[in-house]
This record gives sequence, structure tokens and C-alpha cells, in this order.
Amino acid sequence: MAKPRHPERASMVQWYGGVFDPTDISPDEINARMAKLAKRRAQGRAAYTDAKSRDS
Repeated sequence: MAKPRHPERASMVQWYGGVFDPTDISPDEINARMAKLAKRRAQGRAAYTDAKSRDS
């Protein structure tokens, strides 16, 4: 998206919903969202492992 002449740029900008601005979100917000995803993934793995052990 950084290269204005790239052939796929227009479709990427449309898909994203506008021009990407890396300063639009703070590092703290990124870290908080990543932590939330990691927690959800860990809970999913634990539930899968628990269900798998009950089936055996």
C-alpha cells in the first residue's frame, strides 16, 4: 500500500477502507489487542485438549 503505482494498490485501499496510516493506532492498543487474541487462543487450545482427553 506504500507504493502508489503498484497495480494492486487501489483494490487494497478499497478493501482496507482507506489509506493506511501507521500512526492511527498506538503501540499500547496493538499490544492490548494482541494479548486478547493470545488469551482467546490459549483458552481454545485448553478446551480442545480437555475435550480430546475426555474422548479417549
